[in-house]
Amino acid sequence: MTAADSTPRRTAHVLPGYRPDDAFMAVELDPPPAEYVWHDEHAEQQEQRYGPGAGYHQWLAVDACDGAVWFGDTDWRAPAEDLADRLPGLPRKVLGDGAVPAPGIVVHLLDHLTHDEQRGCSWRFFTAEELHALALRILPGVQRLVDSMHRIGPAGELEWSADAATAWDDIAQATAHPVDPSGGLLRPGLRTTPTPAWRVEVGAFLAMNPDLCDPSWALATDAELDAYADYRPERGYGGVPGRMCHDADRQIEDGFTFYGHRAALYAYRAQACGDRTPTDARIWLETTDAGRGTWEAAKPLGATLADVPDCALAALAEGFQNAAREEGLVLTGLNS
Repeated sequence: MTAADSTPRRTAHVLPGYRPDDAFMAVELDPPPAEYVWHDEHAEQQEQRYGPGAGYHQWLAVDACDGAVWFGDTDWRAPAEDLADRLPGLPRKVLGDGAVPAPGIVVHLLDHLTHDEQRGCSWRFFTAEELHALALRILPGVQRLVDSMHRIGPAGELEWSADAATAWDDIAQATAHPVDPSGGLLRPGLRTTPTPAWRVEVGAFLAMNPDLCDPSWALATDAELDAYADYRPERGYGGVPGRMCHDADRQIEDGFTFYGHRAALYAYRAQACGDRTPTDARIWLETTDAGRGTWEAAKPLGATLADVPDCALAALAEGFQNAAREEGLVLTGLNS
């Protein structure tokens, strides 16, 4: 399931307080003085090659859940190793191509250093007006990002899709600030790049390889599906395709990146369940009136649910599933 499947539509926008009609009341930029930003390529020690202000960063933040965009900067006086703690979210390269942890904020650090043969190294910091213009320029890319992110489960947990990853690349490209021969700032337009063939959705991989799909996914719990998707071998592909091919003793040629591992497994299970809702068996048996009544009628004499191993629950699975079916549910975790 992607954002495009849900309503209401999430619309990319610049947050209030970061717009000129709000007088930029939420913006507090504090770039370092020019005398603190320099580069000495001849310095013997690495730590002596850059001035104390050279580690300063301005950033753009994108809420991948709802499309909000805002901007800010880091404290150039703080230690460089504390950078991650001073950002509202995680940079794209830190996140990787899997889940986007709550609250779903992705950060892009702007590049301020430019270099040419005439002027050498120079730093270009942006005003609030320039950052606002940049935020407006990337909004179509943010919209594509938000619309194409995978959203998993009732909480809508975020996972990168191939299209969302491509949209982010376009956003990053649009934030570059090359200069012309006179030193003027060039503003690249936002491109809309087709998703390249090397970015592959796991759902499409499953559709092309149905013989490799594990039928047990249809009745697996969330935790079981998550563990399968989190397969991490020492070498070769990880995730769902890597696990499938490892189990089947098959190889995938190099050069691909797979997206939507959890989303594909949850979609497989949803399709198998049809119009019924997958529900963890133990939770249903412990917390619902229908589940507790079913358990009381079927339990071994003197047993409590906490004492019964999964294998024993599996032996009672048919009766439990029949009772759950009347409520429009499919119980998961009974075949463990």
